[in-house]
Parts: sequence; C-alpha cells; structure tokens
Amino acid sequence: MKRNAINLILKKYGQRVAVEVTPHRIRHTLGYRLVKSTAITTIQQILGHDSILTTNIYTLTTEQDKVNALEALEW
Repeated sequence: MKRNAINLILKKYGQRVAVEVTPHRIRHTLGYRLVKSTAITTIQQILGHDSILTTNIYTLTTEQDKVNALEALEW
C-alpha cells in the first residue's frame, strides 16, 4: 500500500469521528503513550530516533496530565 492510500484511508475514517488522523499523529500518540509507561531510551529505539532530544518531544505534559497528577496525590 502506498503512502497516499494510507493518508486517504486515515482521512476518511477520521472525518467520520471528527478527528484529524494522520500517520504522524498516530506516531505522536504512540510516542506519548509509551512515555507514560516505558523508559525513554526504549521509546527512542522503537521510533528509530537518532537523538534522545527528538524523543523528548513526547514528554510534554498536558493540562489534564497535571490535573491527574495532583488528584492522584495522597495527602
């Protein structure tokens, strides 16, 4: 399957659920989820990054991550 065909398929199904879906977005989501549960160097190797700095972009914290972290604290 060629790249353009994959892009068209993802676009079609993304439109059905009102979400922009691209190969890059899927890759980014994978990286983000792996960061939440896996060592960063393992993620670097899975994604094929030469530099750990490239992998580091997946470690950005969302507002919801902050809320969840604070709510999970035991006082």
